[in-house]
Amino acid sequence: MTGDSFFTSSRVLTANELAHDFTGRDLGPDGALVAMPNRHQLALCPVDTVRGTDLLPTLRCMTAFTADHFEDAVGQVSPDVYWWHRGTLTRLVRQDGGEPEFTRNVEFEVLLMRLAWQRCRGRF
Repeated sequence: MTGDSFFTSSRVLTANELAHDFTGRDLGPDGALVAMPNRHQLALCPVDTVRGTDLLPTLRCMTAFTADHFEDAVGQVSPDVYWWHRGTLTRLVRQDGGEPEFTRNVEFEVLLMRLAWQRCRGRF
């Protein structure tokens, strides 16, 4: 999402309503990956729209997108990627000028394992 408003990225605070505005439905119980590289941009990817282990490539793409749009932006907000889950933002990827660093989060790792298991079960 891109907007002229200085407050575009702050819409992350109402991620569920934002998802509903764009998709016609609320976020699922697994939440969404989100990034706010600058005040005019917000990236939001509902987890339930990503199948199984495809979540990690999506996380890598959002990490690259965020780094690209943070670096030279006016009104930088954050170079990091977050998981919006149950109304809370949890940093998943920290970018501090070097290589992106994945932040360990047990709850998110359990989600990844569950999605991978569901994907494997679907193959048999």
